[in-house]
Amino acid sequence: MSATGLEVFDKTLQTTNIWLDETMEEMGPQRQVAWQDALRVMCRVRHIRERF
Repeated sequence: MSATGLEVFDKTLQTTNIWLDETMEEMGPQRQVAWQDALRVMCRVRHIRERF
């Protein structure tokens, strides 16, 4: 059984945690810094997509 009951949501959480772990390997062990980095990337992508 999945953790949340929704397979697609579980997959998204798993992918996000993998990405954060990889970011932490390069940026340091602070998860908050990795989250801030992820937020910057997502905001930049959104900004670029809005232009098209």
